[in-house]
Amino acid sequence: MRCLIYLMLFLSQTAKSADDFIDDAAIKARFRESLIGFIEERKGLTAAEVRRELKREKSMEPGLSVENEPAEAVNYTAPELYQQAKEASLIIGHLYLCDSCDEWHTNLAGGVAISPEGLVLTNFHVLQFEKAAIFGVMNSKGEVSRISKVIASSRSDDLAIIQLDSNEQASFAPLASGIMIGEEVALVSHPDSHFYSFTTGRVSRLSIEPKLRTRRVEITAPFARGSSGSGIFNRRGQLLGLASATNAVYYEEDQRGERNLQRVIYSGVPLPSIRDLLNLTNGN
Repeated sequence: MRCLIYLMLFLSQTAKSADDFIDDAAIKARFRESLIGFIEERKGLTAAEVRRELKREKSMEPGLSVENEPAEAVNYTAPELYQQAKEASLIIGHLYLCDSCDEWHTNLAGGVAISPEGLVLTNFHVLQFEKAAIFGVMNSKGEVSRISKVIASSRSDDLAIIQLDSNEQASFAPLASGIMIGEEVALVSHPDSHFYSFTTGRVSRLSIEPKLRTRRVEITAPFARGSSGSGIFNRRGQLLGLASATNAVYYEEDQRGERNLQRVIYSGVPLPSIRDLLNLTNGN
């Protein structure tokens, strides 16, 4: 009897550890097949309709709400924070046809659920691809939804809020009340389709982008292409911003090329810009 109990415990632990391993190829295949189904069913917004709604560049209308920082917030351990952030993190992408074959290809990035009613925050540029045929959004359970509406957008801030057609996203991230230089941050992002990658760091700088004159947050938590739109979270699992761009700093740059990489600047859209698009006034 005791041997049977040990065997059952071993099998349950093995099953749990197996669930912890992410199958990137299976995720990409499921996403692709779901979007092909959306095209065949002719349901949800087409990519062209998404782009038209993006161009309207409006703030969120009154009547829609998102969750702010809860009254009793606690600091999570790193594993707890990963789980909280992962459940609110989404994969956003599209299908496109390349110039050399007749197969559908995927282009995938990130997003964050910000309400239980299916409101999702991502970067403007994630939804701006001219060759895209259809967009889709996948949650951490592998469920894929269509986009039913673009709620708000800002090209200069690189922000967009979309509504999912499922109208239901059980897990979501509340907004933080503020953002401070030096505070600890974490990302759950999808660099080069390495889905749900967890990185940590700190807020290193708040700055103004020179050309567009928009606000930006710089962090030390690394990310890479495919991470756009992924959430920047504080220790309490609250949203501080979105990953948006990287900039490599080289010691030498001339006509012969770039040499001696010194640092990569990881920048994103900060909380104040998000709150402005949501028509929320409190918070820095």
